[in-house]
Amino acid sequence: RPTQKVMTKATQKYEGVTILAGLLVTLFVTGSLGFMENIEWCYPNMCPPENIHLAIVDSQSMAVSYLTVYKPYSTLLHYGLQADQLDQVAYGTSSSYEGSNYDNAVMFNHDIVISGLNPNTQYFYQIGNATEGTSGTFSF
Repeated sequence: RPTQKVMTKATQKYEGVTILAGLLVTLFVTGSLGFMENIEWCYPNMCPPENIHLAIVDSQSMAVSYLTVYKPYSTLLHYGLQADQLDQVAYGTSSSYEGSNYDNAVMFNHDIVISGLNPNTQYFYQIGNATEGTSGTFSF
């Protein structure tokens, strides 16, 4: 003989919250909510700088521009004469805007000018820091 479950108001409320929470977790994990599908979550070291561009300023200076998504990074890069010894730091400025990517998330444009470079010399650089995330190591 089947047993009948007695539903009090407290039980109904609790089960309703559990069901709703379960549905939200399921929808979030499966990505089936349209506004959640393209979001990239940025955790330290997992959301690196994007769209890195170089521009020659003069014979001893190089401009570096890049974007970050969702959170403001410190606008800095490490550089040096060897890829494994980036012992100098250059700082710059940043500005925010609402992007057309990533569900119109706030994006940050960064600009840095490295000055005092030696002409005809290869330099290596890496954008960011260990706390907020870094780019790969590149050269110019």
